Formats: sequence, structure tokens, C-alpha cells
Amino acid sequence: FHPPPVIFSFEQHMSYILFAPPVVELGLGFSATVKLEYSLVLDSKGIREAVEESNPLKALNSFAFRDTYDGVDRPLITFEAAVIASVSVSAAFVDAGVSGGVTFSVEIDWYDPYPETS
Repeated sequence: FHPPPVIFSFEQHMSYILFAPPVVELGLGFSATVKLEYSLVLDSKGIREAVEESNPLKALNSFAFRDTYDGVDRPLITFEAAVIASVSVSAAFVDAGVSGGVTFSVEIDWYDPYPETS
């Protein structure tokens, strides 16, 4: 079972006029995104063991998480954050500006020591 990814996103943009005229504007932006992508696998082996051994906890062995899709191992959780700053000057018919930013990306993935047997 592969549900669609769960995505949480946040963006905030602010601008401040530092001087006028000519208009000098400072812009700041922040964004953050968290993406959760997983699959659930059901195998009846754990249920059979639970019935045969009269141990209901063995039924939990029937469920597993999976993060490989079409042979590609994707991260379970992806976190991205960005900070952007800009400065612009406008006078009459002329606009000039500069902007730059930093983006951080963190990926969290399952560790499988024996991927060929999973």
C-alpha cells in the first residue's frame, strides 16, 4: 500500500522600506517543507505464526515499512528550509536589485543492512 506523500509547507515573505526617495527596499523570505513518503507491506506469515503459536504479538511481524519504489531507494522524510534576502532600489523608471539565499536539505532514510533479502 503506497499512499500519496504527506507534505507540510510554510512560507513567509516580508519587505521593509529602508529609505525613500529613491525607494530602497529590503526583502526577507523564509520557507520550510517536510515531506513524508512511505509504503506499508502486509505479509500473512506473521498472522499464521500468531495463530499457530497462540501469540498475538507475532501478528505484528506481518507488517513492514518500505521506502523503495521501482527499484529506487527514496528517503522516508525530506526536510528543506530556505532563507532569502534581497535589496532593491527604484527611482522613477529604473529598478535595480540583488538577492541571494541559502537552502538546507536533510534526508532521513531507513537503514537496511540486508536490502537483497527485505
